[in-house]
Amino acid sequence: MLESTLLLLGSVFKLWQTKEAQKYADEYLELNQEYYAESNKDRPDMARLDELRFRIELLARVVGTAIAKPNSEAK
Repeated sequence: MLESTLLLLGSVFKLWQTKEAQKYADEYLELNQEYYAESNKDRPDMARLDELRFRIELLARVVGTAIAKPNSEAK
């Protein structure tokens, strides 16, 4: 499930080109790198992985909300 969320978010950032999107894309890249770095350790910290999963899911919700709201930059 998390891998699907990461792939979907990556695709969204390729399509969604605004200043706001770049902020979220930067956070996405950071969380993605941290998640895979931790999960590839010999003894990953499960609490850290849970925290990263939560932050990634929260980011997905925030991005979904931001995309759905009217574009205020168009004014």
